[in-house]
Amino acid sequence: MVFELLENYNQDSKVTFTERTDPAYPGVTFVDMDVEFKEETVPKILKYIFDSPIKDVYGIQAFSTLYDHHNPPNWEGCKNNSTVDKDGPLLQLISSDNRNRILIAHSDAVNASEITAGVKEETAEEMIFLGFFMNHCRKMKKYHVTLYIDTGDRYYQDAIKDVCRFWEKECGYKYAYTPEAAKKPLYSTWYTLHHHQFADKIITQCKLARKYGMETVIIDDGWQFAEEGGYNLGGDWELSPHKIPSMNDFVNQLHDIGMKVMFWFSLSHCGKDSEAYKRFGDKILDRNGWIPTFDPRYADVRDYLTEKIAGQAIEWGLDGVKIDFVDAFNYSDEVPFSDDRRDYERIYDAIPALLKQINDKLKTYNPDFLIEFRQKYYGPEIRKYGNMIRVSDCPDDSMRNHVAGTSMRMLLGPQAVHSDMLMWHNDDPVES
Repeated sequence: MVFELLENYNQDSKVTFTERTDPAYPGVTFVDMDVEFKEETVPKILKYIFDSPIKDVYGIQAFSTLYDHHNPPNWEGCKNNSTVDKDGPLLQLISSDNRNRILIAHSDAVNASEITAGVKEETAEEMIFLGFFMNHCRKMKKYHVTLYIDTGDRYYQDAIKDVCRFWEKECGYKYAYTPEAAKKPLYSTWYTLHHHQFADKIITQCKLARKYGMETVIIDDGWQFAEEGGYNLGGDWELSPHKIPSMNDFVNQLHDIGMKVMFWFSLSHCGKDSEAYKRFGDKILDRNGWIPTFDPRYADVRDYLTEKIAGQAIEWGLDGVKIDFVDAFNYSDEVPFSDDRRDYERIYDAIPALLKQINDKLKTYNPDFLIEFRQKYYGPEIRKYGNMIRVSDCPDDSMRNHVAGTSMRMLLGPQAVHSDMLMWHNDDPVES
């Protein structure tokens, strides 16, 4: 397999490729890529390209594809950008009868990388681009990654299962334990109530939902706002007594109905009017964005968020939490790259550390505790910390809900995959 250098902004670096096979993975070529730098440095972008003849190729499967699986021209490209908190390093070309034509993946599900594919019109070849060190790298003297290239002619989902096995067995990206309750239908209050999360309305809905076999409820965003709210107070996550006067009574009533209780939390947001912002104002990312976000590279920030999410969940007697906006930590150039108060240099290392801390506290309290994540943060590394993964918001879009859910089931093996909540217009026929 010939890799052609496209871009290398790392002076005096040495890159070597070593091909090998493994009888446990028939049809797969492994390529060990090793990069050695002249001295310890923060790597810059490194890109390679290789071409593959387009024979019986109908579409593309990747973490980044929602319901658009077409094979675009190379000047447009199907871009699959992967970081620890967004998507994963996999792209696959599929035939019209659902056979694998080529699957490209690799072992680094933490650092920012790219796999892009597109049609080269002049030669009827698929141009496949592999990019590494796309942003926010740690200093290093050496870098190793294993490329996984599967050209076996077999059902495309079987090829995906094997690369998932590779990630788990060879790369250490273990699946989170999935409790039985995570696999059952559940009710979420978002499309029904939005920010009007009042206790009496939720209880009424849960009594109806329980009749249809739902045994869990997610109380979504809005329980923390006194009225119709914004995110200016995000990060405080204080219960609004106007909406839920007594948390203990509320949770007990839901348990009496036969419903497990989960609450929504945003992991990243820290509004400018919040008490949290006053406390952590110098430990904030993206102050000028839609909503500032916490900087999890500080131990006290991680401790605070762990107590706010896991601590309150335990105090309130919850059965689970929905952790939202894991993929919304925004790095800004105005934030110094180095700070002696930090114990992590990179966001990509700090996010898993934060999730592990929350996860450990909750699982110590209850090994079957439910933790819901949302597409796009469901890649090989991040899935260690969530046991329910939901399709990203697609209100009243049944095609995306179906196709994205199917794709996620293939990529997540034994873990519980849920559709986005179903919603419809009141005048829409039941059959529709």
